[in-house]
Amino acid sequence: MKKNQFLSLIFIVLILSGCTAKTRYSFDDETFHFDISTEPPSLDWNTISDTTSSNIVDNIMDGLTAYNFTKSEVGITPALAESWTISPDGKVYTFKIRKGVKWTDGAELKAKHFADGWKRLVDPKTASPYATYLSFVKNGREISAGKKPVDSMGVEAIDDYTFRVTLENVTPYFLFATTHGATYPIRLDVVEKFGDKWTDAKNIVTLGPFKLKEWNHDKNIILERNDTYWGEKPKIKTMVAQMVLETSTALSLFESGQLDHIQTIPNFELERVKKDPKLLQSLKTGPNFSNVYFGFNTRKPPFNDPNVRKAFASSIDRVSVLKAIRRDFTPLLSWIPTGMLGYNSNIGLKFNPSNAKEYLRAAGYIEKNGKWISKESGKEFPKIRLAITPNESAKILVENLQTQWRNNIGIEPELYFEEWKVYLRTLELDPPEIFYMGWVADYPDPDTFMQIFRSYSSDNRTGWKSAEYDRLVTEAGTTLDNGKRVSLYNSAQRLLAEEANPFIPLYTSTQNYLMKPFVKGFIVNPMRQWRYSGIYLERGSYKD
Repeated sequence: MKKNQFLSLIFIVLILSGCTAKTRYSFDDETFHFDISTEPPSLDWNTISDTTSSNIVDNIMDGLTAYNFTKSEVGITPALAESWTISPDGKVYTFKIRKGVKWTDGAELKAKHFADGWKRLVDPKTASPYATYLSFVKNGREISAGKKPVDSMGVEAIDDYTFRVTLENVTPYFLFATTHGATYPIRLDVVEKFGDKWTDAKNIVTLGPFKLKEWNHDKNIILERNDTYWGEKPKIKTMVAQMVLETSTALSLFESGQLDHIQTIPNFELERVKKDPKLLQSLKTGPNFSNVYFGFNTRKPPFNDPNVRKAFASSIDRVSVLKAIRRDFTPLLSWIPTGMLGYNSNIGLKFNPSNAKEYLRAAGYIEKNGKWISKESGKEFPKIRLAITPNESAKILVENLQTQWRNNIGIEPELYFEEWKVYLRTLELDPPEIFYMGWVADYPDPDTFMQIFRSYSSDNRTGWKSAEYDRLVTEAGTTLDNGKRVSLYNSAQRLLAEEANPFIPLYTSTQNYLMKPFVKGFIVNPMRQWRYSGIYLERGSYKD
């Protein structure tokens, strides 16, 4: 035990030395140290699709609106738009942009910067994973598909301080959608001047509560207070975002006082945290609109056959999965998460190994000498790959699934690991037969979950397409009647999770993270938005 602790201490010192190779930052009431786990793939808010990148972007930028987490339900509050009006038919929103808001280079925010950002997002030339996010805007979907010109999009800068948006249909969640980073304004002059380097610390221009000071790749990101910020200025001056890949190492750094906050607790450590009086003071919990799933590449054999997909889905015991990762999350058979309109625990394929084998037989396979053989070709069931990122939680999870599939249907996928940035690129270009992924709500509405499996969604890595599913989800997302919406979402979820099964939903998570007791002012929120502009530190009030 002492030897392991000594080695861990050496490792922590090495980690810190590497993370602070360029600059050292003190531990005072103006400096906040936290972990973001890995290198952000990008800080270009028109092209990011991951939570690590959003973690940084949400602290250096603002949108038209912002979340209000002070009430029991998530609300909306004005941000860069000081007000807005809605047309009688509910399809035209006119936003009044705040005057006097400055970018970090001193230029004033204009309505044009929103129009530029939204058009750049849907432009096929940008190749954004979020290109279809604005499909509810007039012509947005057709533009992202290359069927209409970018300038036909239903956005317009009427004047310097008036931004108008025309929607295809009534969209009940539209204002919530304008909180998302994909809708932030952008400076095309900066993008065009610096090209791919525009997000470098020396080039990037932002307008949020913090600004990017340093980006020490694979080590840390340094943010400093934006003293020209239009809103309430942050109380802290500097944020040091460390990139610590292993959650166990991050926890050690937290316990040794080198981190003030970690967003993930290692699977096997949560029980210890709950029993440790000191750590328990730092434990924060709360609801989380976030699901974990495994997707199938339905373009590749054997998962181009829905019966094979059903076989794999039916041979998973989610209770066993949650025991393996030591979490009290909610098992999920359908797709809309717990606590959200449309959640239905009665939809989806339940754990039934006997049914799983029947699905394999229906797909044309027979059992012979402990192996599945194609009746048509006489060949063995093909080898399949299961791709994941190299983090501890994912590894424990997939090893459990690998064992379950081997024991329940006699098939064992081959595991392979890819670094986060490479992994996202692989999913974009050529997804493996099975892949691990999670989805955190972009806005507090079931559409944010259901839309990712639309035929035209840039987030749909499964390759599965269904005109009927598209119709159901579109209709549900364009009506104000919640009862009708639930009925439509039920039908869509049955198609998704009982008939076609392009994925295996596993669970809806809850939040468990650590934040030192001297960190004040942060609000736990179901959107898992890590925005730190409202926090303040009282290190002197806390004795370790």
